[in-house]
Amino acid sequence: MREPTLRVLALRAPSERLPGGCGACAARRPSLCPLRARLRPSAPRMRPAVPGCAAMAGALRKTTGLVGLAVSENPHERLRILYTKILGVLQNIPKDAAYRKYTEQIVNQRLNLVQTETDVQKLQDKLNSGQIEEVILQAENELSLSRKMLQWKPWEPLVEEPPSNQWKWPI
Repeated sequence: MREPTLRVLALRAPSERLPGGCGACAARRPSLCPLRARLRPSAPRMRPAVPGCAAMAGALRKTTGLVGLAVSENPHERLRILYTKILGVLQNIPKDAAYRKYTEQIVNQRLNLVQTETDVQKLQDKLNSGQIEEVILQAENELSLSRKMLQWKPWEPLVEEPPSNQWKWPI
């Protein structure tokens, strides 16, 4: 296989463009055009081999492009487990606590999306929180936080009265 030439070619007038060529330069194929190379995304989007095959979608990508974040083999299963664990921890927090109300609402919405959407790319787009591996990381962090909130019990009354000038600044 021949390496593409990397020399910059002069732009051609519309009458001089090659048929089937780039149209902007003298490259025979648009894929070899140095001008278009800058416009192409660095990594192509991966699609499942079989339409709707969620199990294969995660396995097709080799990297997330993010240092230290590996590609998830089965993102749907991982998210389902994490969201179920978060909801389990939230059951131990009082129903009127703000953290429980709002976290439960978000987690239920996301769990519903995970259960209904089988395509990883579509799920990423619907969640709108980055790559699916980033969403998994967010869910892991939320699970950790919910366990800490259960220990801290921020919904309980204060042990002593706060100072009257607590929120005044400068003192």
